[in-house]
Amino acid sequence: MPRLPLFTKNVIYQNAQLPPSVFLPSCHPSYAADGCARKKGVSAMCVTYTVGGLSAVNAVAGAYSDDLPLIFISGAPNSNDHASDRILHHTIGKRRGGGGKEGGNARKRFLIYSYQLLFQRSLLCFNHSSQPSLPPSLPPSLPFSKGKIYRRQQIDMFSHVVAEVVEVRSPSQAARQIDHAIVTALTQKKPVYIEIACNIAEEPISLPIPFQIPPKKLSNTASLRAAVKSTLTQWKNAAKPVIVIGVKVRMAEAFDAVIQLADAAGCAVATMPDAKVRY
Repeated sequence: MPRLPLFTKNVIYQNAQLPPSVFLPSCHPSYAADGCARKKGVSAMCVTYTVGGLSAVNAVAGAYSDDLPLIFISGAPNSNDHASDRILHHTIGKRRGGGGKEGGNARKRFLIYSYQLLFQRSLLCFNHSSQPSLPPSLPPSLPFSKGKIYRRQQIDMFSHVVAEVVEVRSPSQAARQIDHAIVTALTQKKPVYIEIACNIAEEPISLPIPFQIPPKKLSNTASLRAAVKSTLTQWKNAAKPVIVIGVKVRMAEAFDAVIQLADAAGCAVATMPDAKVRY
């Protein structure tokens, strides 16, 4: 049965059709994936949870604005830990709910206490005096805030800059969820986010169904005819017409058609910076 080999080197490096590139820190592969999507039409990248995601979100947002199908794959904490109230590694440790005014006051008091302690420790280092006592106004065991540990910070962050968010928490649903995300990226020309819990990354999954991409939607005939008529009118009235190739040509996969148009027109052609990959 197929598996979900996230970050498993022997699987990735043995796949001749998928030559990997390893970058550090995580902001580098995100921009490399951006460039690959511009050149090849689609790209994919893997990062660690939160640590890698925080570094990559800026590039993913740029890919979203430029209509690039980038498949963003992230690890995630153990799915069995989502119901617990423990602070896990590679997480922010943010709490949700139960804070209110009391929680806000507790945070302020804790910060004041921390600064007081830091200041006294600094004096100790410079003056070589005896160890200072802790500020009596606040016990060091005071909780930072109330409420449950929130596990979805990274998903909330990426949900604004991707077309689809997929949380793989069950191996039985993995194939369907991953295929759905890939189809969304290819059809909408936008990044998608796939998050795979670490405890199921190498679990057997069901065989995926044959991969199918929905047919492209045809343009509205009346609108297309009106656009062509308006373009021809402006073209005939122009003294020296120039074709400017923009980034949306890539999203429409109209490279060959634009080149044929430029050759037939025989006029000057300019290219916007974001469209220079193919011209």
